[in-house]
Amino acid sequence: MAKRLNVKTAFEQGVQEYFTKCGHLHAHEKPHQLWLGIVLAQHIPMHRILSEFDVAKKDVVTGTSIRPTRGVVSFDLCIAQKKSIDDRKFWTRTGHGNQDNTKAATLKSLKQLSIIAELKTQTAATNLRGLKIDLLKMCGAVTFMKKQGAVKFPRCYLIVFDPDRTLPVEKAYNAVISQWPKGVHKPRVLIGP
Repeated sequence: MAKRLNVKTAFEQGVQEYFTKCGHLHAHEKPHQLWLGIVLAQHIPMHRILSEFDVAKKDVVTGTSIRPTRGVVSFDLCIAQKKSIDDRKFWTRTGHGNQDNTKAATLKSLKQLSIIAELKTQTAATNLRGLKIDLLKMCGAVTFMKKQGAVKFPRCYLIVFDPDRTLPVEKAYNAVISQWPKGVHKPRVLIGP
């Protein structure tokens, strides 16, 4: 009988391996996102790894300081609960338009995820505001799910590639954590290498 995959453990091990393998590489966020996905695929079946998975922005940013618009909010990296899900853009996979009520489709999309992760890299462009926005996107997603009656939530991670430990991660985390819904696992911050 095949051993059941503990996705949380596999994900965290994959992130630590990414830090080890890529800790010496200088690049902006997109290459690091790709490298993280490649390393994670050695720990988690690749069809469960989603890049830039998106949902309706108007649903998940309500109640946060992110301005709601009719577009989408994308998460850097997600892990699906099942082997394969529809990873096309939100409007394509749901058939909805900007003016439609998208709450049911957004909830269905988020319920398919076991992990939502945002990646930040140490660059001149990375600042407190950017870190807070990434945390707020995840906060908005789980808050929306809770308001819609969900009882199970994806784990949330802020992965920070910060070899010199110069980014204001703790300040961003402290600014957002009071908004995190009660009864939902708080986001885990993984900093490396």
